[in-house]
Amino acid sequence: MHRTTAQLLSLLALFVLAGTVSGSEDAAAPRRLRAYGVPSGAVFGAIGESQLRVMDAFQKRHPDVTLLPATGITIPGRSMDTQPLMQIAGDVSPDVIYVNFRQSDTYIRNKFLYPLDRYFEKEAGVEIKDSHLLDTQAYYEKIMAGRHIDDVMRERLPRIVWDVIHRRCPYGLECPYVKEWGGTPAAEHNHVWAIPQKQVVMALFYRRDIFAEAGLPDRVPETCDELMEWARLLTNPADNTYGLSLPTDETGWRTLGFLYSFGGRAVEQGEDGEWRCVFDSEAAVGAYTLVARLFLEPFTNQHGTFPGTVGSGDQSMPGTKYAMWFAYLDERAFESIDPDTVGFGPVPKGPDGLRGQRVQLRDVRPIRRQRGPRQGAA
Repeated sequence: MHRTTAQLLSLLALFVLAGTVSGSEDAAAPRRLRAYGVPSGAVFGAIGESQLRVMDAFQKRHPDVTLLPATGITIPGRSMDTQPLMQIAGDVSPDVIYVNFRQSDTYIRNKFLYPLDRYFEKEAGVEIKDSHLLDTQAYYEKIMAGRHIDDVMRERLPRIVWDVIHRRCPYGLECPYVKEWGGTPAAEHNHVWAIPQKQVVMALFYRRDIFAEAGLPDRVPETCDELMEWARLLTNPADNTYGLSLPTDETGWRTLGFLYSFGGRAVEQGEDGEWRCVFDSEAAVGAYTLVARLFLEPFTNQHGTFPGTVGSGDQSMPGTKYAMWFAYLDERAFESIDPDTVGFGPVPKGPDGLRGQRVQLRDVRPIRRQRGPRQGAA
C-alpha cells in the first residue's frame, strides 16, 4: 500500500464500503460527502497545508465527489462528547465523523456506525471467509499478512489500536451486514468500526525559563514526589505563577495518568466482552490521595503559605503562568509552543516505578443512515 493511499485511507474507505463508488453509471453521478477534517474556511500552517494536499489528491482520484466540511448543529460550550450526538439526533450529522477512544463504545452500541471490514480486507489484499467470526488477534494477523500491507500501514495500524476499532457487533444474529455480505450469522461476532487517523500520547510539558529561574534541571520531574516538590517550589500566586495546571472541567480525564502510574486501571474487559469499572483499588486510593494533596494540602515555600499546589485554569489563559501541564504530544502541540522556552517529557513515575498515561486514538467513522427498507452508510 503506497504512502498516498495511506494518507487517503480515511476518506477512500468510506466510499468503498458505503457503495458510493460502484458501477460506471453510478460513478458518473455527482456526489457530496460531508466529512470531518474538510476545512470550513481558510487554513494556516503546516497542518492546514497538509489537509489541502490530501484533499487535492483525493479529488484527483474521485473527481465526481464534492467534499464538504462537517458543519451542523453547533452548541456553545459543548464538547466533542455531546455535539456529534446532538447532530445525529437532529439528522444533520456529517457522513464521516470523528470519534475518539472514550466515545467509541457509545457509538457502536447505539448502532450509529457502518462496519469497514470489507474495505480493510480489500486494501490489505486478503480474502477472509467469515472474517466477522475471528477474534481480534486472529483478524489482525490476517490483515497484517496481506500482500498490500507495507511499513506505512503497519505504523498506522499498530496492534494496540485493534482492541478499540475491532469490536463486538451490537446486532448479534440479526446483523444486516453479515446478511448483506453473505456471511454466516452468529450471535457473537466482530466488525471493524473505524479508521485510525493517528495515535497520540499524553506528555508533561514545562516552561524551561521558569525552571531555569528556580535553578531546576532542564527536564520533567522523574517521579510523582518530585512533581509535587517542584510544583510547590514554583508556585507564586502573587505573580500569577502556578507550579502545575490541572483544570477542573474534566478532572477525572486529566488525572488518569496518576491512576495508571500508581498501577491502577479505570476499566477492564471481562471474558464476556463487557467493560467494567475497576477503580475500587488500593492503587486508586494512592493516586487520588496525591491528587487531593495537590489541590487541598497547604504548604509553605519562599513566597508564603498557600492552600494548594495546582492552578485550576488552562495554561493558555492570558496573564497566568503555569510551570507544568499535561497535554497531548502531537503535531498541533508544536504549533502553539516555542521549543526554546517549552520542553516536554514523559509523565512522572509512581511509587513502584511505573509510568502510565492515556494513549488516544483519533479516528474517523462512517455514520450509518436509513436508506429505504435496508440499512446502509451515507
